[in-house]
Amino acid sequence: MAHPPRRTPRSPPLGALQLPAAALLLLRLLAAMVVVVPGCVAQVEILPIPGFTTPDAVALAEKAALLAFAAAFNNHPVFFKWGSWANVSLGMTYKNSKPCVQFWQWITCDVEGRVNAIDIPNEAMVGKDLTYARGSTPGPLKGEIPWGKMTALANLVLINVAGNEVSGPVLPPVISKFFKLREIMFQDNRFIGPMANEVSALKSLEKLDVSLNDITGAIPPGIVTLRKLTWLAVGQNRMSGVLLPALGNMTQLKTLDIGGNSFKGPLPASWGALKNLELLNVQKLYVDGSFPDAWTGMTSLEHFVAPAARIRSRFPSFLLKLKSIKEIILYDNELWGPLPPASQLFAPTSLTSLDVSSNFLNGSVPKVPAGRDINFKFFTNCFQPSASADPSLEDQTPMFPADCARLYSSLTLGPPTPAAAPSSAPPSSAPHSSAPPSSAPPSSAPPSSAPPSISPSSAPPSSAPPSSAPPSSALPSSTSPSSAPASSPIPPPSNITAGSPSPPTSSSPSPSPPTSPTASPSDSPNKPSSSSLSASALSPLASCLLLLLVIALA
Repeated sequence: MAHPPRRTPRSPPLGALQLPAAALLLLRLLAAMVVVVPGCVAQVEILPIPGFTTPDAVALAEKAALLAFAAAFNNHPVFFKWGSWANVSLGMTYKNSKPCVQFWQWITCDVEGRVNAIDIPNEAMVGKDLTYARGSTPGPLKGEIPWGKMTALANLVLINVAGNEVSGPVLPPVISKFFKLREIMFQDNRFIGPMANEVSALKSLEKLDVSLNDITGAIPPGIVTLRKLTWLAVGQNRMSGVLLPALGNMTQLKTLDIGGNSFKGPLPASWGALKNLELLNVQKLYVDGSFPDAWTGMTSLEHFVAPAARIRSRFPSFLLKLKSIKEIILYDNELWGPLPPASQLFAPTSLTSLDVSSNFLNGSVPKVPAGRDINFKFFTNCFQPSASADPSLEDQTPMFPADCARLYSSLTLGPPTPAAAPSSAPPSSAPHSSAPPSSAPPSSAPPSSAPPSISPSSAPPSSAPPSSAPPSSALPSSTSPSSAPASSPIPPPSNITAGSPSPPTSSSPSPSPPTSPTASPSDSPNKPSSSSLSASALSPLASCLLLLLVIALA
C-alpha cells in the first residue's frame, strides 16, 4: 500500500513573526519618547541661581576678593608658591580661571561653586616647603584682613587664621555683611580694637574665638542675641567693662572663656542658668567677690578653670553639687578656712583633678578615698601639721605664718595657729609646729555683695550640638603657680576641625576647642541648587510622563 508523500514544513513569512510582549512594549515606549519628550523638555523652566546674574561674574568677583586677601598679606608664598592660587588648567587663562575650579589651597567651596571657607591657621603651614629653599618657611601671615574688599564672599561660613600675626580691627562693623558665618577662629594673633556690636547680625554664628590678642573694650551687648553660639572665647586680651548678666540667657553655651581681662563688678549669679556649659575659664579675672551659690545650675560643667582670679572666699560650695565636674583649678587665689570633709570634697564621681595650692586654707588636709585616682594638689597653704603619720597629707611647702596671720587678720577673724616655724626659714624646709589645730574661721566674715539678677533678653535659649572634633590646645593643666605657664588658654574649636572642652589642639589653640569640637563648611544649610525645576514645570512634566505610559500600553 502506497504511503502519501511527506510534506516539508515551510517557514512563516518574515512579517508574521510574533515578538515577545516585553520587546514590543519597549519599542512602543521608544517611539513615544521620540514624539513626546522634546515637547516636554521645552515646557520645563530652568531657574538661575537666586540673586545672581551669571555664575562667571560671581566666581570672578570672589576671585578678586581672595586676591585682595592675599595682597593684604604681601602675597605670602603660602598662597601662590604652594597654595595653587596661580594655577591655570582646563583650557582657561588666568584671567578667567575660577578658584573653585582650580582647587585653590586654603579655601573650600560649596556645591554651587561658591567659596565658603578660608582656613589657613599657622599650624597648617608648619613643615611645608613654601620657598625655593627646601625646608624653610616664610613665617606667619602678617597684615590686616581687608574686610571691605571681601564682601563678594557672602557665602563664607568659616574664617580661620589662628596662630598667625594678623593685626588690625578684630570685628569691624562691615562684619555684618558676612551674615552666614558660623565659625570665626582668630585666636593667638595681634588683633586690636573693640568688637563692633554689628556682630549681632551673625545669627548663624556657632563659634567665636578671639582669645590671646590685644582686643579692648567690652563684650558687645548684641552678642547675647546669638542663639546658636555655643563657643565664646575672649580670654587673654585687654577687655574691660562689666560682665554681662544677660550672658546667663545664652543657655546653649558650652564653652565660655573670659579670663585674663580687666572686667569689673561681681560674677553674675544669673550665669547659673548656663545648664549646658561644659567649660568655664575665669582665670586672672581680678574681680572682687566670690563664686555665687546659684552656679549650682551649671549642671553640665566639667572644667572649672579659675587660677589667679583674686577670689577671696571659702572653698566654692557650688562645685560640690556638680555631678559632671572633672577638673577644678583654683590655685593662686585667697581661699580661706578649712576644706570640706573628704566625703563632700571628693563626692563627684567624675572628679579627676583638684588644685587648691597657693591659697590660705587651714585646718587639716582631706585624704583622697581609696580606689579614687584624683590628682589632688594642696601645697603652700596654712594647713596645720597632720596628726597622722601619712606623709601624703603633709604640706611640704607651707605658707609663711606671717602671711597666714595677715590674711586672717584682714578678715577680722584672728590669725590661725601657725603651721610652720619662724618665717626666716624657707617655706620648703619650715618644720611643722606641734600646736593644736586651729579652729575654722567663724562665718561672720564680711559677706560679698549680691550679684545682679539676670537682665531680660530677647534671645530665648536654644541648644546647639556640640562639636565633635575638638579644638586643639589642651586645657590649662592643674599645676601650682610655680610651674604654671603665664597664660593657659582654653582649647579652640576643632570641628571645622576645632572644639570640645576636653583637651584638644588648635586649629585654634585654646582648650584648644575645642579645637569644636565640628561641622564642615561645605555643609552650610539652605544652599540653593545651581539649577532647579520651577514649581509650575512639575505639572507639564507629569502630564508628559502620563502620556508616555498611555502610548506604551496602547
